[in-house]
Amino acid sequence: MKDVHYLSGKYRGLDGEDLLRPLITREFPGRIAVLSSFGTESAVLLRMVAAVSVKTPILFIDSGKIFKETLQYRDELVERLGLLNVKRITPTVESLQESDPNGTLWQKGPLLQADSSRPCCKLRKVDPLRMVLDVGIYAALITGRKQYQGGSRLALTTIGTREGDGLVGVNPLATMTAEEVQAEFTTYNLPRHPLEEKGYLSVGCWTCTKATEADSSDRRSGRRELGPKRECGLHCD
Repeated sequence: MKDVHYLSGKYRGLDGEDLLRPLITREFPGRIAVLSSFGTESAVLLRMVAAVSVKTPILFIDSGKIFKETLQYRDELVERLGLLNVKRITPTVESLQESDPNGTLWQKGPLLQADSSRPCCKLRKVDPLRMVLDVGIYAALITGRKQYQGGSRLALTTIGTREGDGLVGVNPLATMTAEEVQAEFTTYNLPRHPLEEKGYLSVGCWTCTKATEADSSDRRSGRRELGPKRECGLHCD
């Protein structure tokens, strides 16, 4: 396992594509993947990754509760960016039959619990990802999270350690501003998520995503069903 302190020091001050290139091609060749929800801002990170290598694995968790618009957007981005290695991760049939046979588990559990790992999120997202990561193929995981998204993300660094699985966590967009992210869409003529024009500034499962208030400065305010951290449990740096 690469030493996180060594990596942080070596690549201090780098972000975006400048950070991704050495990590994908030199530090973790064949052992680094992107975790993407294909949400409203996902095109920015995926464009950068594609510029380095379109063969980089993209892990997409299909919980079975994904908006059809997100699936359409995924297909559009895959074609537009030429992504060649998108891996769809799903909960097992057996786990769903045992723990959520009626598909209503998302309605259970406190909405404001502190640890953010609601039963439905754990069953449909956290556990399926863990099964993939536990195989040991990947040593580092890239995400598109940013500090300006608020909550626990305010303390994000570009390189860190993921508590849940011990992998190196790479957040190349961590210090970008909302204005810089939006500028990327314009500069590279990136397509928008079809739900964004309907007020969904952050999109997850349809069970725990709402349209955002028009005057909201918090793009993840529509994800409050996940609890105070507005996290589903996938991210644990």
